[in-house]
Amino acid sequence: MPGPVRYSSAMEEPDVNTGEAWSAIDLVDLRYSIERRLTVSEIACFLMRTEAEVRAKAADLGMDLD
Repeated sequence: MPGPVRYSSAMEEPDVNTGEAWSAIDLVDLRYSIERRLTVSEIACFLMRTEAEVRAKAADLGMDLD
């Protein structure tokens, strides 16, 4: 069972997948979305995660969001 979702009130509200482990298909979708030059907001909405999670995972994987 996943641990509690932690976020500050200054951050966006958690979404369906917030705090969940990233699946292989999530990573494929993240890479595809970045290659297609979607905004972080659009990617977060598509993956049902927070923008902070998207930024952190992209950084972990060495993917450039700019």
